Amino acid sequence: MYRLRFQYEQFGKTMRQILDSFDELGMPVRRTASTLDGEHASYQAATVIGKGKLKKKIVNTVFFDNWRRQMLARVKFERNHPSIFIWETDNEFVFINLRNFGNLEVGEPEIHKGGQMVMELDPTRDWRRSGWAGCIFSGLRLSL
Repeated sequence: MYRLRFQYEQFGKTMRQILDSFDELGMPVRRTASTLDGEHASYQAATVIGKGKLKKKIVNTVFFDNWRRQMLARVKFERNHPSIFIWETDNEFVFINLRNFGNLEVGEPEIHKGGQMVMELDPTRDWRRSGWAGCIFSGLRLSL
């Protein structure tokens, strides 16, 4: 199994060429469907509003809507590759950016929504998020 995560050329080939090669070899590929990477901690997935006892976090809907749009475009573009056996929604974003920055409660349902949209677009494959198992929302699928 090969985990095709990165969004740029590898091995001197484009992503399309790499997937074509894996299709020919029959190599199963776990494909990261988005560029959402936990190592980039500047996503601002949530915003704090209010003060004092009225202070709360709300999800950055513009960010998550854009992420889903980009991810679904990749799934639509690559879903005919038989080597892809599972879609991965992120690279440790839930753990690093949501949990560590206190945004898990508001951001995790957005990840789940994105995964469900992937399943609607490509019902032949399952989806997973990558990273740590410390979820609040029990509906999230985990890949380690």
